[in-house]
Formats: sequence, C-alpha cells, structure tokens
Amino acid sequence: YSVLLCIIGPGLRIAGEHLLMERSDEEILILLTTDLDAHYESLVGKYMDQLCRYLEYKGGSTQDAQDIVIEVFERAYLRLKGYSVQQLLELRVRPWLYKIVDNLYINHVTRRKSIASISLDILEESSVNTIEDERSEQPDRILESAESRQELELLVKELPKTYQVVIYLHFFADLSYQEIADILNVKVGSVRTN
Repeated sequence: YSVLLCIIGPGLRIAGEHLLMERSDEEILILLTTDLDAHYESLVGKYMDQLCRYLEYKGGSTQDAQDIVIEVFERAYLRLKGYSVQQLLELRVRPWLYKIVDNLYINHVTRRKSIASISLDILEESSVNTIEDERSEQPDRILESAESRQELELLVKELPKTYQVVIYLHFFADLSYQEIADILNVKVGSVRTN
C-alpha cells in the first residue's frame, strides 16, 4: 500500500517511472514472484497512467479516474498476494487490469447514478492528450499529434458504444483482439467485427 500512497496526489509520479515503463509484463511478473511488496511499484508505474487515461476516455473525471485506478491497484495487490508462483507467471496482466478497471467503473457509475448525474466533461486538460515519446519529437509535431489524437477520440465518441470501447482498447490502449475479448467476455470474432 505504500506504493499507492506515493501516487495519490495530482502531479506526483514514481521516481524513475520511465525505467519502470520499459519493463515487459513478463519481467514484472517474474519480479513479483520473488517479492511482491518490493516490486509492486513496477506494475503500478507501468499501468497507472494508461488506466487513468482509459477511464477519462470512458467519461470519468480525472479525480474519479485516479480514485478508481487506486482501488484497482489495491484490489490487484490483494489478489496477487494469494496467487501461486505459477499463477503469477501465467497471468496476462494487462487485460486482467483492464477487466478490473471496467468492473470498478461500472460499480462507480451505478453508485453515482443513484446519487447524482455523472460528469462527462472530458474535454478539460487531461492525460488523454499525453504523447508517449515526447523526447524525440519537435514541439510543432507534438502539438499536431495531440490535436489529431483528440480529434480521433472525439470522432470515435460519435460511434455507438459497442464500437467505441473496442476501438479505444485496440487503437489507443494497444490491446490485441484476444485481450479485448477477454476484457469484454466475448468471442474474438465479435471483437473483430466491432
């Protein structure tokens, strides 16, 4: 839990995050089998921003996205503690985390609907417009890429919901069709046609 406390505040990031992002899922899982507490930060560092962007895209506020993702990592940590070494090594961590995010988001929306309306204002400055490798691009290209990505996301938002999620997960979150099928509990063929 101490890792989660390091990333709760806005603007706070894990030191050396760029190094953590470069580890593969397999490398992270191997580290987790040796010492979950010592290496859990690697998993959080790699997926925190991705999951927050996904939730913001789905219509959550930045604060709600951060709250939900923190809960995702709390639940994931508790589940991983009960996994055997073999279960950890066989885990497809990225779709597993996205599945937890989807479930908690649905719970959050259901709770909020009964209390108040949900804010769908995602056009504010958010991490959705973050560009992965800003170091290698010139400022004008960064701006063009951010604007293009934002335009594409707005166009995707005009599609029916069933298409939106599949397109976002495939093109913006870079998940495979199989990973998307696992997250949505549908057949791979259904994902491809959507």
